[in-house]
Amino acid sequence: MGLMDLKAEVLQYQRTQTTATRKGYSDEARVRMSAKMKARWADPEYKETVSQRILQGAQRTANRELCSVKKKELWADEQYRSQMNQQRAERFADPAYREWWSRRVRATWSDPVKRANILARQRARMDQWYADHGMDADVMKGIPYNIRRQIYKQLGVNSGFVSRSADEREAMVRKIKALFANPHFLAKAKVRRRSPSAGTRRKKEDEEKERQEAYWSRVYGAIIYEAQQKEANGHGVGVVYADLLSVNEAGAGARDSARGGAAGEGKGEPLVVRYQPKPRR
Repeated sequence: MGLMDLKAEVLQYQRTQTTATRKGYSDEARVRMSAKMKARWADPEYKETVSQRILQGAQRTANRELCSVKKKELWADEQYRSQMNQQRAERFADPAYREWWSRRVRATWSDPVKRANILARQRARMDQWYADHGMDADVMKGIPYNIRRQIYKQLGVNSGFVSRSADEREAMVRKIKALFANPHFLAKAKVRRRSPSAGTRRKKEDEEKERQEAYWSRVYGAIIYEAQQKEANGHGVGVVYADLLSVNEAGAGARDSARGGAAGEGKGEPLVVRYQPKPRR
């Protein structure tokens, strides 16, 4: 038995055991499944088929790696890069192509599986890029995402880096190394932002302000309404005892301060609302 056959048999046995364990089969069922798999692997034709599948998978992986290397070599050529960019510009000049491309991009990013795979490949590519240039990937990961995205956009690292000329790539490398050589940048990068953003903070403050304004508007409206009722009964000035405990969530402190005394010291001075009635015609 060759090494490839042994590897395939071990993988298939592990897969069988995992499936049997996950599905909760009994011991007798697992024994029957094991005997069935052993009988299947005793067939030379079956082993040859599985071995060919494993070899084909390995060949596909090697082909992908070879294509990646070949693609990088092609894009390093100035003439090839110029030709491809020209073809891309001609394609995007067509509105129908732009619409089709937009639909394709939206469909790709709306799929959670494809989105996760794309982000994982981007992270792996960036980690490898940091390692190739002797940079600390952990420091860059500590930078808030919005700052990191601006750096990527400014330097062109995350998109089209390979398609640029050698001089442009060297200039980008110098820029990023200058960032990492700046102590102020490193000090900011190592501190993760824990507090909410300014926009979120302002939004909460505005909501609280609107809630307070609506609350006190109801309070003053009730007081003025009662003063109007008293004025309608012949009083020029409405005298209202405002028990804010019924409308104020702050508790007894606000009630006592409004009454002019502490708790248990009586009502204090009444709250006078001076209401100027409209002149009668």
